[in-house]
Amino acid sequence: MALVFAGGSMDTEQLKASELGTALRLEERNVEESDSRRLARTTDSDGGPSTRAVKAIVDEDGLFGGAPGGAYDVHGQRAVLFGSLGYDFGDVGVGRFRWHADELPEWTSGGSSISWALSGNGRSLVGFDEQGRRVISVQLTDVANGIYKVALARALDHPGAGREDDLVLRLRYTITSAEDDSAEGQLSVVVDDDSPVATQDVASSSDGEPIIVDVLANDQAGADGAALSSVTLVEGNSAGRVSINDDGTLTFIPADGFSGEARVIYTLVDGDGDRTQGQLTIDVSARAPDKLVVDGNTGDTLQGDSGADILVGDRGGVAISVEPAANYNISVIVDTGSSMDSGFGISGMSRLQLVKDALKRLIVDLVDHQGQVNLQIIDMGANASGQVVIDLGSASGDIEASLSFIDDMSVSAGSNYEAAFRTATEWYADQRVEFSDFRNLTLLLSDGTPTHYLDSNKNVVSATSVNEKAISKAADAFFYLSYFSEVHAKGAGDGARLDILDFFDNTSVKEMQAIPYGGTTRSTGFLARFFSGSTEPLRIEDWKITSGTGTKGFQTNGYLRIEDWNSDGQAAQLISPVFFVSESEMGNVKTALLYEYATNDYSMVDRVEYRVETLVDGEWLSYLNASLTPSSSWKTWDTGFLEAGKYRLVLEVENGAGGNDYLAIDNIRLEEREYDIFSFFESGEAEIISSVNDMYLPLYSGGKVSSEKSVSGDVIFGKSGDDILFGDTIDTDALSWVNGDSGDAFLQGRHDGFGFEGLLEYLKWSVNGGEMASGQQVRQYIRDNHQNLWGDSRTEGGRDTLDGGEGDDILVGGGGLDLLKGGEGNDLLVGGQGADTFEFNLSELSQNGIPQEDTIVDFTLGYYSRFLQNDRLDLSDIVEVDEEASMSNHLLAQQFGVDTMISVDVDGKMRNSGENADLSIVLLGVGMDGSSSEGFLSSLVDSGQLIV
Repeated sequence: MALVFAGGSMDTEQLKASELGTALRLEERNVEESDSRRLARTTDSDGGPSTRAVKAIVDEDGLFGGAPGGAYDVHGQRAVLFGSLGYDFGDVGVGRFRWHADELPEWTSGGSSISWALSGNGRSLVGFDEQGRRVISVQLTDVANGIYKVALARALDHPGAGREDDLVLRLRYTITSAEDDSAEGQLSVVVDDDSPVATQDVASSSDGEPIIVDVLANDQAGADGAALSSVTLVEGNSAGRVSINDDGTLTFIPADGFSGEARVIYTLVDGDGDRTQGQLTIDVSARAPDKLVVDGNTGDTLQGDSGADILVGDRGGVAISVEPAANYNISVIVDTGSSMDSGFGISGMSRLQLVKDALKRLIVDLVDHQGQVNLQIIDMGANASGQVVIDLGSASGDIEASLSFIDDMSVSAGSNYEAAFRTATEWYADQRVEFSDFRNLTLLLSDGTPTHYLDSNKNVVSATSVNEKAISKAADAFFYLSYFSEVHAKGAGDGARLDILDFFDNTSVKEMQAIPYGGTTRSTGFLARFFSGSTEPLRIEDWKITSGTGTKGFQTNGYLRIEDWNSDGQAAQLISPVFFVSESEMGNVKTALLYEYATNDYSMVDRVEYRVETLVDGEWLSYLNASLTPSSSWKTWDTGFLEAGKYRLVLEVENGAGGNDYLAIDNIRLEEREYDIFSFFESGEAEIISSVNDMYLPLYSGGKVSSEKSVSGDVIFGKSGDDILFGDTIDTDALSWVNGDSGDAFLQGRHDGFGFEGLLEYLKWSVNGGEMASGQQVRQYIRDNHQNLWGDSRTEGGRDTLDGGEGDDILVGGGGLDLLKGGEGNDLLVGGQGADTFEFNLSELSQNGIPQEDTIVDFTLGYYSRFLQNDRLDLSDIVEVDEEASMSNHLLAQQFGVDTMISVDVDGKMRNSGENADLSIVLLGVGMDGSSSEGFLSSLVDSGQLIV
């Protein structure tokens, strides 16, 4: 019997079977005595009917990245193959085997030449590329049975392009029996090529917008790797343009006005030149033409389309009218508290006398006003009482009665601001019945020291000095008075407490401030207590007296004393060492300067006052100052709040009447106080009157009036496209032209308020030589010059809602309390005048994973109020921070140069650098003043400028 392998290849399972003997067959022969053995033979040399060359096929489809299929692809995807050479050593036993290493092919892999290496025993042949990487190997794994292994590790370069052609390695071998009987055979190793396979793609372009498509995402590049080589738009330029991007994606830009189906044929070429084609079909919906919509001055809803639209909420313009003098209800509140009995400066006149003289002169002037004046005079002492004259000057005796009422005023125990404000409010409410079209104007004349207030039963609650309760109750009553009237607060004489009077003037509201004397004390730091051996910051040894003879400053009995005993026109002046106030990271924590003081009972021609100075650019400037009322017993004085900075305290005593005037001071300290939101009130800007000539009321006397036309609140939607939205009219005040028909010159700043009409006139006369501008020209001018048309001078505007929608939009709110929503895209937001809200919604964030960045041009820091210019961010739809969640998980604030960026992460996984943010909001020109991210964001929340 003899062992014979049927030549060919077999997979691993077949190989196991053959090793178990299932591939064995017994062959019986009659052996003659004279020829008792068989010689070694191969399937190529036996000459029998089964003689054939052995073929092994490996396929590059089986390599990493291989793509099954393709033109002329063979069946199977094996890159590693086992098989049998089918040779027989005969009856004498197993001998030797060796591959022939001559006449091997010159192949390449990825352009790198292959070198062949035959093992020392001749049983393993390996091809390496120029980098030493194994490309293909052929091994005889079982000499006795002729089992071989072919392994393809890397793709080969095939010469045929456009199809999967084959490379053949014809590898000869020799077997030698134990008795040196030899036979030769051949293994044909066939390497089947791999080629890319393209899958059809579809996409859509809404509103004619350009799109980027990754056509390779669903294609198979094959083992050789493939790239886009060319693209063709079947419909040609009439459908648009297509190009290949550096990252292998395609960009398709529809032609203007094209809609329908556009087909892109693209070609893939792999590493050895095999090609295949794919098709991208794009459904294009038409892009709407760019719109220019300029609405009238009434409130409307405007909506753009898919183009790059320009939507203007109001046309604006100027109205010319002749108006009569205005009619007024005027309430004058005169402070007659005990502190008004003191003098100011060395005038020799009490504060109350100054007010009475100035008020009597004002009443005479009011009689000459062309309109009707209804006058209320309120005597504000411990309570409030009033005298009313309807149509001042119309009846005999009413002027004399008013002057007599003023003359009879005298000082009382305290000042009840709350009672006076409620008295004025009730009078204005009554006036609405008969004088509803009258303008209301209130004049407060005081030194700024409220002491008394009303309880819930309207009974007077008395106090001996200024206190938080009196101020806060007055502020509450002032809120209602402000609803009815414009209020002018005037400080009675130099040294009046303007820091308190500012809370009771609404003519130029600046910001929200915490009222003095209030809050919860968090800490107290003493600057000086003047005991012997004190080392506190303002110790007596470091004070300086800057005045001459007849003055002195010294420490005695544990306090500081400054004296002036000469009536020589020179005040005693004592200057403290410097002290510092540090910045608080909490917006509701303030630092106040307090001390106790006492004086002699000085006269009205004497002066005792203090001044808190701060160092600015190397120069000491007054920060706070006030006169001190005489007090023979120790009294606590709260100077008000100090911002972070460097300060000193200046004390002055001026003797005008002779004798010895002095000021004693002790327990100088800084108190850090925490305030709740109910302790903050709007603060305006009061003024000082020092003479009867300073009293003035801005009454409107009528005449020819040129005024900007009123605008209204609009709702404006940009929809899609890169739109420009104006809530109010455009500002054309900076444009100049000369009307060619009339010769009238309209110079910059001399035609304020023309609005859209101004742009049409400018284009007509300065650009077009008298021809009207086309809509396209107007639209293009606004787009090219939008920044010059924002304007910031118009404070009155509608309450507009602007929603950019999709695209990179520009939103300009204008005057008024506007709501700006950029929508999806990178938007530029301009709030304009007024307290504006910038709102961001989760549904409008980009859904393609690309972070969205919006820029706010004019965000103003400070407490948010509808009366102020400070703005706010509304992130409540994106970020929800409860008691257990940290704001820092969602938000990160960082300063870059002079700007601040707030990064927003929806999932609450904010990284320290903010690079994973879903949204970035850039606040131009807004700094963090050294605060941490958490500190800055918390201050925004505390001031009502961040809603989460």
